Amino acid sequence: ESERVDLRRWIVHAVRDRDDTPSVTTALTCVALIFLLRFFMGFAMSAAPIESFADVAVNIFVTQTVIILLPAVVLILLFTRKRRLSLLLERLPSIPVFGMTLLLACLMRPVGDQFVVWIQYLYPMSDEMIMIQKEFGGLLEQAPHFLWILFLLAVLPAICEEVTFRGLILSGFRHIGHKWWAIALTSIVFGLTHPIMQQSLAAAIIGLVLGYLAVQTGSLIPCILFHMVYNGLELLTGYLAVHAESILAKYPDLRIVLTSPDESKALE
Repeated sequence: ESERVDLRRWIVHAVRDRDDTPSVTTALTCVALIFLLRFFMGFAMSAAPIESFADVAVNIFVTQTVIILLPAVVLILLFTRKRRLSLLLERLPSIPVFGMTLLLACLMRPVGDQFVVWIQYLYPMSDEMIMIQKEFGGLLEQAPHFLWILFLLAVLPAICEEVTFRGLILSGFRHIGHKWWAIALTSIVFGLTHPIMQQSLAAAIIGLVLGYLAVQTGSLIPCILFHMVYNGLELLTGYLAVHAESILAKYPDLRIVLTSPDESKALE
């Protein structure tokens, strides 16, 4: 009887004797909660058909805020004393750091695209998965404005995922004692939260860059900025590729930017 585990007392003890920053246990608990929420909420969301952009928007919003962000927020509030320190939000980076972050995101975008090419060469997607991605892209085309797509796929993930992974989880894993172990473990977990294997591998690679950026700058803000710009560039290039003709018809002066020299001469 005396050896029986009392969950309520354990939680009270953990809250009362919490540390300044997340522990390894807190980080692992966050990871477990994310996978549990994704497992159980996956059934609920799969029951509702996704037939419009509104359905896609709700699905992405719930995934990012409830499955990814909520566990981190709850654990930070319950089990840490210095929340801003835990999330690397105590200090604002200098202007050169912001500039270098923007440059790094722009330079890493083509590198990330090449990694995707290699990954899909080694592990080709099934025809069913390609069809699902095409249907997803078709539903995104129904967005009333491109800014909605940027918000859902660049801004929202940058905030929610960075707070959770480079905020709470990385802070917890840093108690292991070596920054590279913490960065590597966080990037692996970050990759595993992506549902498609090819996306998981690519996300894990970028997670290494984000983790290193968080540790070296001591701030979460460059990570959010990098993540936002990195995703935004992919969306922007895809948007320009699809809508190049209509954009050129409306803004002909952009022809020199959106077309190659040979194509510009041919059009003239």
